[in-house]
Amino acid sequence: MEIKKILYVEDNTGKYMDIASYLKRIGFSNIEWVRDAEKAVEALEKADIPYDLLLFDMHFDFFGEDDQEAGEKLMNLMREKGYETPVIFCSSENWKIPGSFGTIYYNPRRNWEDDAKDLFNDLKKL
Repeated sequence: MEIKKILYVEDNTGKYMDIASYLKRIGFSNIEWVRDAEKAVEALEKADIPYDLLLFDMHFDFFGEDDQEAGEKLMNLMREKGYETPVIFCSSENWKIPGSFGTIYYNPRRNWEDDAKDLFNDLKKL
């Protein structure tokens, strides 16, 4: 699978910058960043060219409510709307979410880049 366009839903600027910097280092430059579910849905619906990958944090604003399961809820909402785009979670917890491609277990004190590398190598095989 070729990944040209990524939508990343993340409300933490520092985490976004770390992940986006890594993605750019491995060759992904077209990353759109939004901070909440409402903006994510808007971006998906208005996209001229569909996204090839969705990166979701788990905890962010879900239509006006701070929600610790927002990422999973957003993925399920996207599936209901017919989007089958692969979803990778980027979270400070090591989630195993059915229907997702996997999780980048993010912690600046651990080598989370290895998780990301493995997931992106697996994704390329699709």
